[in-house]
Amino acid sequence: MKIAVIGAGAMGSVIGGLLAKAGNEVTLIDVARDAIDNLNAKAGAELGGGEFSMEGGAPRRVDGFCDSDDGSVYRIRFMPTKPGSYSYTATFRSGDLVFSKQGRFTARDARRPGVVRVDGQDPFHFIYEGTGAHYFWNSTTTYQILGWDDDTMLRSLERLARLGVNRIHDLAHASIVPCCANLLAALLGTGRAETTGEDNLKTLELVFGAYESARRGKVIGF
Repeated sequence: MKIAVIGAGAMGSVIGGLLAKAGNEVTLIDVARDAIDNLNAKAGAELGGGEFSMEGGAPRRVDGFCDSDDGSVYRIRFMPTKPGSYSYTATFRSGDLVFSKQGRFTARDARRPGVVRVDGQDPFHFIYEGTGAHYFWNSTTTYQILGWDDDTMLRSLERLARLGVNRIHDLAHASIVPCCANLLAALLGTGRAETTGEDNLKTLELVFGAYESARRGKVIGF
């Protein structure tokens, strides 16, 4: 099937790549010259991926990815889930050129938190696989943090990490200006706020109702 994807950004490129991988003839269309040149630079090369095997275990296939604008850097990321001795094979292909590298490494148990998994004892809870400690979703919104320099962003993120924040949502949108203007007008009494505390309570009621519905396995009425 011939498919055209309008917009070759992050999502368009991923969707187009998956459609092409499924055997379709895909054309990505974009008006941004930088995006087009970037895609064309990467089109001639392919990181075939790699296989990682723990000693005595079955191999695990890991796909590679391009990690540079000009298509000159390709990487594979693999995180062992258990300590032990591992072997790997990585393959890079570009036209008739095929380059393969093999090696070994040892993963040690550093007692770090590791990845987050569903708690086998309670499917409504999560735990850190490395330590078994429970994971609690502690999130915050960082307003316009992407507008700062790298050092300021790093210091801000490190401070939030020290406070136990493990999920960050960045609000970097022009709509924040009229939102602030609306809030200021409501505080000064010259306008009406778009939302009130009562609206937030209704939202919380829906959230807790959803949890209760999942716990009981039936519909909860309000």
